[in-house]
Amino acid sequence: MLEEKYPQFWGNAKEIAKNIKEKIEEGLTARIISHFDADGISSAGIICAALYRLQASFHLSIVKQLTPEILKNLKEEKYTFFIFTDIGSGQLNLIKQHLNQKEKIIVIDHHPPIKSEDESLVHFNPHLYGIDGAREISGSTTTYLVARALDKRNKNLSNIAIVGALGDRQDKGNQYSLTGVNKEVVDEAVKLGILEAKKDIRLFGRETRPIHIALEYTTDPFIPELSGCRERCKYFIENEAKIPLKDENGKWRTLSDLSKEEKQQLASKLIDYMIIKGLSAEEAQSIIGMVYTFLNEEKGTPLRDGREFATLLNACGRMGYPEIGVAICMGDREDALKEAAQILSKYREKLSNSISWITQNLEEKLKEKKYVRYFHGEDIIDDTIIGTVTSLLLSSKRISDDKVVVGFAYSNEYPSMVKLSARTTQTLVNKGVDLGKALRLAVKNLGIEPIAGGHNIAAGGQVPINMEEQFIEQLDNILKEMLEPEKLENTKQNNTNG
Repeated sequence: MLEEKYPQFWGNAKEIAKNIKEKIEEGLTARIISHFDADGISSAGIICAALYRLQASFHLSIVKQLTPEILKNLKEEKYTFFIFTDIGSGQLNLIKQHLNQKEKIIVIDHHPPIKSEDESLVHFNPHLYGIDGAREISGSTTTYLVARALDKRNKNLSNIAIVGALGDRQDKGNQYSLTGVNKEVVDEAVKLGILEAKKDIRLFGRETRPIHIALEYTTDPFIPELSGCRERCKYFIENEAKIPLKDENGKWRTLSDLSKEEKQQLASKLIDYMIIKGLSAEEAQSIIGMVYTFLNEEKGTPLRDGREFATLLNACGRMGYPEIGVAICMGDREDALKEAAQILSKYREKLSNSISWITQNLEEKLKEKKYVRYFHGEDIIDDTIIGTVTSLLLSSKRISDDKVVVGFAYSNEYPSMVKLSARTTQTLVNKGVDLGKALRLAVKNLGIEPIAGGHNIAAGGQVPINMEEQFIEQLDNILKEMLEPEKLENTKQNNTNG
């Protein structure tokens, strides 16, 4: 039970809920600001659905980053009650500087917070309770706790919290499972009968794509001569796994259509194949993992599988239609879902073109420092998907994962700025890397107002155009301090003794 395992954290969630209720009873409109990724859209959907149930008035904006310009505009709107979800913990001082409505600002976030002297600003963040916001709880899960405290009926929003956690790639537990507070929410959803969580073959598109196409699109793990090769996948399933691709009516079968025996056969053949192709036993067996199926969603739709649902929301946000994703989270299964399907198709095309471009030009575009590999997407890769491209590149095995990877792209929203996204592995995090901290320090060292932050394993920000190389130099030095603290300390001592 959440209340028993996290009593202090849950107690604070109830205090936040009480605070929100008081503002609603005063007749205030909640001005909500959330992030544009899957986790942020899920968070927005949860808080908006909860407020709607209370017949409260609210006004929502989804943003890429919380900038001084955005906060200035919010100030001019004359609202006096603000709720930030999945954003804000890294900009507490910036919020205080521009809004000045201390007692009426609530920040619900899971990103590592900066220190703030403003104790009157209501700040709900798991890191303040020793809970890892990068692995154990997402922005949507944090927001869900507040919604659950507002009204018990909001327990049925647990699925949306799970979507956000999966979208934030928090499935870092054993066999790609959700852990910590996320796991408690999973258990609640299972108990409600709206979720099935079980181990199965991890192919993307298990509900919506023909089996061979789902296999073709699998990049985690990347399967040599299968990932990206449709005809080879088709041959493998039909002739090596001996599984019919179509049913008796001639309809393409999805992974969810297979019997238990067929799944076992496919898994066995895939694991054997990957080992033959040089993958380790651990890498090969990673094709099996925890799968989250929403039982209250229609079969064959992208909302049935948790990771597909998350991808749909991510597409809506990054293609400029976050409101469509929020509508789906709030229950729209008609017009919004139809629009989202079209958006997802365009998103996949854009992502595919971007990945093809960088992989085809990798030798020319990829540069290296001692601790960083980096590339510039220029005008080819959209700033809204540079993070996704960077993540896919790191996980594709096309480059080594022994260094931090940074991708740049020109900003569509701010022409004078460059968007940057940084990604690393849990191995490097375990050795001391904290990307959120590193990016903030690197930008600060450039002498500009830091618009950067995030988790230890994934982070992002902005720098002015033509300062990319300077930023990389700063970042490389900071990563050196994180990865080689003993060498740095010895150097300082030698300099002092000398």
